[in-house]
Amino acid sequence: MHRSRLILITMLLLALLCGCVQTAPQEPAAAPAPAEQTEEVLPTEFRQEDVQNNGGYFLGLGRYVYYRDYPVSSFTEPALWGEFLRAPKPDTPVSIRVYDTVSRSIVAEIPDDGCGGLWFANGRLWLLRNDGIDLRTYTLAPNGKERHEFGPGEVKGVTEDGTLLCIAGSADCRLSLWRNGENVALVKAEGDEQLTYCGFAGNSVIYLKETPGKYRAEICQLDSEGNTIVLGLTHEMPEMEGISMPEFEQMVVDGNDVWMVFTWYQGTGHFYYDSRAVKLKLGVADSVESYRLPEKKEEDKMAPPILRLAEPGKVELVSEKEGLLRISEDETGSLEYCDSSDSSIRLINGFIPGTPYENGGKFLQTAEIVGDSAYLAVADATRDAAGDVGWRYAFALEDMTYLRVPLKENSTAETLSAAPQD
Repeated sequence: MHRSRLILITMLLLALLCGCVQTAPQEPAAAPAPAEQTEEVLPTEFRQEDVQNNGGYFLGLGRYVYYRDYPVSSFTEPALWGEFLRAPKPDTPVSIRVYDTVSRSIVAEIPDDGCGGLWFANGRLWLLRNDGIDLRTYTLAPNGKERHEFGPGEVKGVTEDGTLLCIAGSADCRLSLWRNGENVALVKAEGDEQLTYCGFAGNSVIYLKETPGKYRAEICQLDSEGNTIVLGLTHEMPEMEGISMPEFEQMVVDGNDVWMVFTWYQGTGHFYYDSRAVKLKLGVADSVESYRLPEKKEEDKMAPPILRLAEPGKVELVSEKEGLLRISEDETGSLEYCDSSDSSIRLINGFIPGTPYENGGKFLQTAEIVGDSAYLAVADATRDAAGDVGWRYAFALEDMTYLRVPLKENSTAETLSAAPQD
């Protein structure tokens, strides 16, 4: 009996092996097509700790990376300096693709009509669309379903725990805080005032209130209880009065201590002039005081200063922001990753081999980090002199490509997808 079973098992194995040998050779695997039923592929829930690069063009949720795949028809007008992502055509169908970092494939495609960055808060995607008249916010479940129109305005920031959002009105100048779909705080500009969002500090928003005819802005705080406090004024620079207002550059938060950097630019070319820093106390009116910046290195003097929290209560000046992705020669050269404030890794040598500004070529649109990889949008464009504005060159889009590059020296770019051509 035992021998009969052995013979039977042997015959079965031989049959299986023969079947394998007779199977036709497989072609190289093509990139998987996006799943038609996204709810069968994507989770319906994520935790806030699953979020990476919130508000970026590439949003990480757990093992997945969400991004918009713009067709060429999204950019019917030429773009100055080839910066296409700044101004896609209003109300254009643009799919959100979902890349799985484990299978390294596109696993879902969500039909959509939005633009700009992607946010996650209160368990939902918060997205923006331009209807040609106004900017409007709407939400989706993580699987792309259950769309809810939120209303005018756009998300400017989310707290780290994802409980509070700040939305800036576009038709009227206002900043509002939202929790679980309910408005918990609001501040509105009066007359010709302008309100500029700077960032979250805990559960408060720091913003600037600018008044026409004045060349120093008020630094204000709006907390989640609806209280507003004038913390003080931006630093003055008499030689720039009547030329330009200071522009917010950076904010570093350490408990109730906040450092802010403001920069002045000149001319239609927006050329760097100078910067000033202030320090303030959250919740304390008129607490703004001038903060003396350390002397910059000679090679850094034509760019805004970059501050880093070195230790509790102390900030320091650094040459580069840690985690920055850059092209070595600004618009041409190698792709580099600043792994610290004073060192960098060359990811791809000669990533953009020649300057595109004369006749066209490759233009880096955005480069962002999600997990252990860089994600990039790269445009191929041709020169379009008819769209020039003075000395500013315009370019017409030919193609948009989305890439993943591991944060390792001498990496190879992986193409995520290419938008269908029209």
